[in-house]
Amino acid sequence: MALNFLPRSDHAAGSLPTPLKMEDILDRQRLKDVADVIYKHNINVVALVETTGEPVVVKSFGWRQRYGFWISPMRPARAITSWTIAQTLIRLKARTPVPLYVFTRRRWGFIHENIYICEAIKPHKTLRAFLKSDVSGKEKGQAIADVARSLANMHRGGVLHRDLTTANFLVAEDRRVYLVDLNRSKMHPELTRKQRLRDLARIQFATGDKEINLALRRIFFREYAGEYEDAEDWNRAYSRARKWRLMRKRLREKLRRRNPE
Repeated sequence: MALNFLPRSDHAAGSLPTPLKMEDILDRQRLKDVADVIYKHNINVVALVETTGEPVVVKSFGWRQRYGFWISPMRPARAITSWTIAQTLIRLKARTPVPLYVFTRRRWGFIHENIYICEAIKPHKTLRAFLKSDVSGKEKGQAIADVARSLANMHRGGVLHRDLTTANFLVAEDRRVYLVDLNRSKMHPELTRKQRLRDLARIQFATGDKEINLALRRIFFREYAGEYEDAEDWNRAYSRARKWRLMRKRLREKLRRRNPE
């Protein structure tokens, strides 16, 4: 990435949905005032806003830690990453909300404004909530198959999401599933099997019923593997990758308890 140390550098793409104005999205308090629903309002503000057409989601990115701001001249803006990845996923036929507008502002290279707007999936449930709900096993299987097809297309196209938790999939009323929170994603010319497994290892097929969980995994890998790969081999490899991931997670938590900040 080329460094940009201009006194002020703005980047915008797409069209700002009417009747939204720039001041509505750049001022966080004003964004909260015009929003119908605030999904998040801690580090990032994620708001559902009614527009002249369909409702949209506005995401104003903040900083989890202060050092993120200081190294921002060397990093791509998360709003730009979301915009670029969303366009790529749509081209790859991996379902995600349609990107509508992006705006970033840098001063002397440091990111000061970081806004991403996309279509709203309304109403929806997260896949996590959907799998634990009382809908039929058949409907859960259809949703999981839809997820698998999108992720297979995404991975074959060289995209790693890097945060594939079931909270980052939205199940629409028509049962189509959308992948969201794209700001950590990365693109590669081609993905290795190890990279794909590490991405998939974050997914937890948790319904509260062990038999259904195993059935959903079989459905997922049958669709993900397609005609040219071994579904059972992927299922076994996922099991190993997930165990390894959980083991590392427990070790990190243990070390944090021993060395509290």
